[in-house]
Amino acid sequence: MSIKGEYDLIVCGGGHAGCEAINIASKFKINVLLITSNLDTLSQMNCNPSVGGQAKGHLVCEIDSLGGVMGKQANDSGIHFKLLNSSKGESVQSPRIQCDKVAYSMGVKQRLSVNPRIKLLQASVEEVIVSKCSVKGVRLNLGFSVYSKAVIITTGTYINGDVFIGKSNHTTRYNQFGKGLSQNFKSFGVETRVFKTGTPPRVLGSSINFSKCYRQKSDKSPTYFGYAKQKQNLKVFRDC
Repeated sequence: MSIKGEYDLIVCGGGHAGCEAINIASKFKINVLLITSNLDTLSQMNCNPSVGGQAKGHLVCEIDSLGGVMGKQANDSGIHFKLLNSSKGESVQSPRIQCDKVAYSMGVKQRLSVNPRIKLLQASVEEVIVSKCSVKGVRLNLGFSVYSKAVIITTGTYINGDVFIGKSNHTTRYNQFGKGLSQNFKSFGVETRVFKTGTPPRVLGSSINFSKCYRQKSDKSPTYFGYAKQKQNLKVFRDC
């Protein structure tokens, strides 16, 4: 499969936003390219592997109604289904699905891979190419550039990011949006800022007395996102 050439749109970043952007763009019958540093971690859930919840569950349903992939893939890779506030009025009820992290990411990759209008490229974006005040494409770490009529940057929290552990810190492990791209933006007069995400600490399982905990089972009648009322070819693990 040839990657070089010109596209109608290039999306840089394969997180949730990037995957939704490339999926929706393909529905306009244009040729699109998604660039990310690791094709096996598309839409990866880095922290809590859940989709939905209070307020967010409504947003996922809206994304689904617009043709997005998040709700559908949550339905397919879910291992625990819960309708929050089920004892209260419908206006405050919200679906939440705990997902298998690997199955979710691999499912998104499969959905995008079978789309004939989408091409996927594993690479690092080093520079946005601008000429005469117009974006022309991106330069890659692979030694060549790809060109397009438009570029969407979905960097998430990784552009110019640092990881802080106690008093030590180091550059984020996702180097596709490192210092170089941040400096590139600044050269265009674009201001960049860093937002603190506050990833919760991991707890050693052997240090927990699970006999003091309450087990929260999945709902017997799972609530799915959007209008897909049934999972297809996948078992529901209600007791996980």
